Amino acid sequence: MAEQDVLVVIPCLNESEHIESLIRQILENYKTCRLIIVDGGSNDGTRSIVSQLADQDSRVRLLDNPKKIQSAGVNLAIEEYGEGYECFIRMDAHATYPENFISSLMTEFEKLSADSVVVSMQTCGHSRFQEMVAITQNSLLGNGGSTHRNKVQEGQWVKHGHHALMRVSAFQAVGGGTMNLM
Repeated sequence: MAEQDVLVVIPCLNESEHIESLIRQILENYKTCRLIIVDGGSNDGTRSIVSQLADQDSRVRLLDNPKKIQSAGVNLAIEEYGEGYECFIRMDAHATYPENFISSLMTEFEKLSADSVVVSMQTCGHSRFQEMVAITQNSLLGNGGSTHRNKVQEGQWVKHGHHALMRVSAFQAVGGGTMNLM
């Protein structure tokens, strides 16, 4: 699978502190994928930042998300841009990803022939309060033992995950990409 087969969907709201660095990281590391930033009505400069980046690079698109919530934004992005893509990757604007995040997901996708590939995630904080919240979220008490919120063994199957590569056709088969959902 070539990188242009991947649509990267980033739902966001008021992410001016994080969005530019994430977009630039993706653009620098993946020369041919398409980025759809689905904005739920930011008023902090996020839209301006994304618009400027879209003017500089045709791989970036800003899409309005009138329903504001992330799931509606992902659905809208797939409805508008999903045709012609085998898979898409849903990312968060305020998360930190390793440089090889997209290529690692694509490698696992090809190797496993799965409809979705998710990674375990670990919450971290930058202030003392955020660090305490992160410790709680990373604990059994905070995540209820959810497999995707704990370190998993390579190749371990999980039922749910946030930061994921998904096959567009499988997503659509369960009703994703239909704005009537939310």
